[in-house]
Amino acid sequence: MITVKPLSFEPQKFALKIDPEVFVVIKPATFADEGTRFAMLFADRKSAPMTEVASVELWLTFVECNILNAETGEPILKAGLTYEEFAAGLSAIWAFDPDIVWDMHEKSRQVNPRWNPEGNA
Repeated sequence: MITVKPLSFEPQKFALKIDPEVFVVIKPATFADEGTRFAMLFADRKSAPMTEVASVELWLTFVECNILNAETGEPILKAGLTYEEFAAGLSAIWAFDPDIVWDMHEKSRQVNPRWNPEGNA
């Protein structure tokens, strides 16, 4: 007999390693997100740079985080941004501390385990 564990469809909130008060909320990818991910990353090539993979996967699964622009006090990343807008905000975070982006991406992969190399990337 096979037992199937259903995936959670609720967004999950994670504290980031930089500071327990800094958080990111990640949602499970939808079927449409899966198609977009494939089209953006692999439709015309066999592999993509890991930085691009992280950026696309975060954009597709991002709900919110409380990393603020020091000048404006507004969140650097917001849901609903175009990919280009999101990637620009992510680049600003990357320039400050790449470990923050990798931590956020790790959370995206935790919510979407099939994107991990051992889960069919």
